[in-house]
Amino acid sequence: MALDEIRTERFSGHESFSCRYGWLPKIYEAVTNSPAQLETDDLATQWLGIGRNMVRSIWFWAEATEIINIDGQKRTPGRLGRRLLDPKRGWDKYLERLESTWMLHWALSFGANLAAWNCVFGTRRLTYFTRSSLRGEIRHRARSLGKTLVDSTIDQHIAVFLSSYVAQPDDGKGSDDSVWSPFQELNLIQQRGSDNGEIIYSAEDTSPLGLTARAYLYCVRDYWLRHFLGQRVVAMSALTSVDGSPGCIFRLSDEDSRQLLYGASALTGGEVALQDTMDTQNVIADWSNPEVTALIGVCHD
Repeated sequence: MALDEIRTERFSGHESFSCRYGWLPKIYEAVTNSPAQLETDDLATQWLGIGRNMVRSIWFWAEATEIINIDGQKRTPGRLGRRLLDPKRGWDKYLERLESTWMLHWALSFGANLAAWNCVFGTRRLTYFTRSSLRGEIRHRARSLGKTLVDSTIDQHIAVFLSSYVAQPDDGKGSDDSVWSPFQELNLIQQRGSDNGEIIYSAEDTSPLGLTARAYLYCVRDYWLRHFLGQRVVAMSALTSVDGSPGCIFRLSDEDSRQLLYGASALTGGEVALQDTMDTQNVIADWSNPEVTALIGVCHD
């Protein structure tokens, strides 16, 4: 998906399944090595050994995380898929590192335009929420787009969102519903008691365990090129505090953002640097620098 593309907000498409461990490397490998086996849902069902609804869900998550590009019937390796999973130059060919999971979370929250993700991670306004309050927020967003959604669609979307980030109890039957999503390891959403019988969830600032300077740099570039194209200097607060910014989506404190920016500066030899003085907190970046783009693997976006 192009960085400046804005799509209609989505409330469905995941077929009630959250993204699972192993799905994304599996579908990337299949698209890369055996695309003919995936040309129809029937072929993909046979090749992947799963049901039709789950095949559609895999395609949904692969496209939403930029692991795969989908253009009609044409499926090709996506931008983040190439960065992480390329057999020769990929950072994490089996998606085993938290660094990769943070980048996938960024893709979902910044570019996939999913309603629940926009409500919770696109802003800090819903730091605390219940299913009911999130349902009301999503219904409001749908109406603002001229859509009327039935409660079952909204509730399914919320269920998929929560199961993506909050560990679900094992049902004791070995069903897929108890399988963890990789995003749960980020610890971005926690349960905080209850209110009138409803669980209260929190999306407070958290320690970004496993978020590296290079992954942060990759995401900062995405945000910068969408909102500050042509600028070489932006205020640090624009990257840390504004709705939809890396600091917001990753739930970073100002200090965590500052340390990641210092790390990015060291990584790029100062080509991306934080000016942190008594009077000024600005970030300077030269995204045309070939060493910077090569470092984060975006030369061929």
